[in-house]
Amino acid sequence: MALDAIRHGQHSTASRLLDQGFDILDIVFPNEKTAHLLTSNGNSRQEMPGNGKHRNGNALSVGELVPRYLSYLKAHESDGHWRRVKSRLSHLVAFSGGTSATELDGDLLGAYVAARKLQDTRDETRKNEIASIRAMLNWSVETGTLESLPVKKFPVIKTDEADPFLFKSDIDLRIAEAASAGEEIDKLANRMVLTPVDIERLVDVARRKNELLVLPIRLVACTGMRRGEMVGLRKVDFDPNLGRISVHGGKGSKKKRRTVRNVDVHKSVLPSLRASSASLPNGSGWLFPIFEPTTARASQRPRIDCRADRAGRLMRELLADTEFELLGGWHALRHSFITVCVWQGLTFEQISQWTGHIERETQERYTHYSGAASRRLMDDLPFGGEDESTC
Repeated sequence: MALDAIRHGQHSTASRLLDQGFDILDIVFPNEKTAHLLTSNGNSRQEMPGNGKHRNGNALSVGELVPRYLSYLKAHESDGHWRRVKSRLSHLVAFSGGTSATELDGDLLGAYVAARKLQDTRDETRKNEIASIRAMLNWSVETGTLESLPVKKFPVIKTDEADPFLFKSDIDLRIAEAASAGEEIDKLANRMVLTPVDIERLVDVARRKNELLVLPIRLVACTGMRRGEMVGLRKVDFDPNLGRISVHGGKGSKKKRRTVRNVDVHKSVLPSLRASSASLPNGSGWLFPIFEPTTARASQRPRIDCRADRAGRLMRELLADTEFELLGGWHALRHSFITVCVWQGLTFEQISQWTGHIERETQERYTHYSGAASRRLMDDLPFGGEDESTC
């Protein structure tokens, strides 16, 4: 990075010394010939590669800083995380790519948020973009790319609190009663979770349309693992004797992805999983070969991400033109599992042992009870009182 920065003229003193005939190694590694020449205006601080200087002495522009940050993410974070951040920061580059990074103050970011709002972006989208900008600037200070954090106060974007999840029967009823359409239906669909009875109906759909998805659906529905965790399972991760799966879990960084938790497989799924695992040849890799991408779709992206993409496509094809068409894919099965666990009175510490980390702030999203369950809970409350005949 240092050599590249000097070659592109991003360090004024270094560029001047190169023009005077000094060797580039004498500049990158100052010695008795160059150390005193690399001081700036009598200041002992050397203008060395990595301190983010242009020939004009100003900090790197936003358009130059973003690629450096993305290069770091490419090497240290998951491919999915890198692509999300790249998309978010592309809007900042389009808005103020030529602006010096040190000029990214609260007012400029406020103007950026206002401009993005005029483009009809969602509050959550703008909030995520500001979070990525904040992370980039923090990284810049930590790595010495910028001397100090230029933004003293970041814009605060308020978003609606997450609605609690609703069982499919409640959503069906609301749609029928309100004759909802368009965006309202989509919002309700994002809140949909399935009861065990709903899950069995979904399994029946899979039996008719794609038999190979039956076991993955039942496994995710009975363990709450994420799509990426499920498609990454290998035959060696399943212990048929203990009836337990080692889930290489987490999302985001590669470090998190290397964490492992042991999940007991529910008795309703265990026989099928044992049979499926036994049918795989010894030394085989993936526990679910159905998610292996075809040659035509092969790419340079990590294999695990390609498998996750294929799983998403297969699920969308399965749900199309069925009563579950509005279901939010594999992740809705994770939400369904957690909701049912809460419904049965399990603590979040117990649930997290199976599902991995769950933000405590999200707990209230999982505490909804369907109409019938609410009725039973009310009737079971230990109240006594007047006889109906006296009312």
